[in-house]
Amino acid sequence: MKQFYISPGGAGRQGPLEEETVRKSCAEGAFPPGTLAWTEGMDDWLPVEEVFPGCPRPFPVPGRNGAYGNPFAALKSACRHITFQGRAPRAEFWMAMAGFACLFAGLLACLFGLFFLFGICMMCGDMEERAAILAASAAVLYILLKMAVPLAFLAALPLVFRRLHDTGRSGWRLLWLFFPLLGPFLLLMFLCEDSRAGTNKYGPSAKYPD
Repeated sequence: MKQFYISPGGAGRQGPLEEETVRKSCAEGAFPPGTLAWTEGMDDWLPVEEVFPGCPRPFPVPGRNGAYGNPFAALKSACRHITFQGRAPRAEFWMAMAGFACLFAGLLACLFGLFFLFGICMMCGDMEERAAILAASAAVLYILLKMAVPLAFLAALPLVFRRLHDTGRSGWRLLWLFFPLLGPFLLLMFLCEDSRAGTNKYGPSAKYPD
């Protein structure tokens, strides 16, 4: 079996390590962003996620390089890293939620804009023109919603799981949402908790590393 050398975050060197050990650590999200890997026969060091295809790309650490400095950056990160594995810091989660809110606010603005335009057009032109305008408006709105809603759901659900993992809880605690009154309140409390320091069974903490 091949033996690999690892450079966590592109600094220093660890190894040699067995391939299975590196692959398992990679799958668990144990490596920080920018981690490089090398083994005999490779021309140069490569990102660990390229050496081991299928491993999740390491998440950027909050506060570095503006990773979660604004809602749209966090939303972009959430959409790129659709996985139930690993952990999501509080800053990443709530910034991404703000990004989703901005996205749907934009869709609502488009909806009201289309109705306003339709109302103006209804005051002029014949019946066929009005029907064509209504059909075009409905088609545009349908396309926007069809694109945004599945994307938001696919990105938000794994993000909630990773946020719960970051507090040391199973992502299935999300089911508490269906318990009246107390369930949603407790779930919101969990989502607002700070990261658990160090490494837990879901991976290392991006905010409080070991």
